[in-house]
Amino acid sequence: PMAGAHGELTGMMIMAAYHRDKGNKKTTVLIPDSAHGTNPARAAIAGFDVKSVPSNEHGVMDLEALKEAINENETGLLEAIERIEKLESEIGDIEKKFEETRKQNEKQLTILQEKMDSVGTKVKMKEDERTNIKVRIPRQIMSTYDRVRKNRGGAAVVPVRKRACGGCYKSLPPHVIQEIKRHNQLITCDNCGRILIWQDGMSE
Repeated sequence: PMAGAHGELTGMMIMAAYHRDKGNKKTTVLIPDSAHGTNPARAAIAGFDVKSVPSNEHGVMDLEALKEAINENETGLLEAIERIEKLESEIGDIEKKFEETRKQNEKQLTILQEKMDSVGTKVKMKEDERTNIKVRIPRQIMSTYDRVRKNRGGAAVVPVRKRACGGCYKSLPPHVIQEIKRHNQLITCDNCGRILIWQDGMSE
């Protein structure tokens, strides 16, 4: 590198390449608010999301704020379930577009075949990704998710909204709210059965 900024970018790109190679789902870089402006810029160029961590009254990184930033994400289990739900929706959209394309272009067989091959590849990739995630989730939890999703029209995971279930809007007891906030176990609504998650700013 010919300059410090080049070194920063090189380092971030090496880290990004390493995690991609290892299959690690690393998407966010925590940076102190006292850092030079090129730090978050290089992280963003390397493809990461950037989250600023504030300093305390002494001008050093606030450790409590750092802990809060680290714990902002839901547990890996809930992230995996949410990702599966997104993939289910994406697969449905792709299949719908595929069918519409097939009906509209029957006379243009060569062009249509190319589109069909492309869509089929995308569907296969999404299905493979969904399968790879599902095998890492306990069977009992996956069974709960599939059952709720089927019975409730696709919305299996919902955030708490104003201390009530975001799906059926039934109020939740205080002790259930506390259990959801801990993020250490799967909590379902005793009324509609949906899986509940807590989102700061929305759930209060």
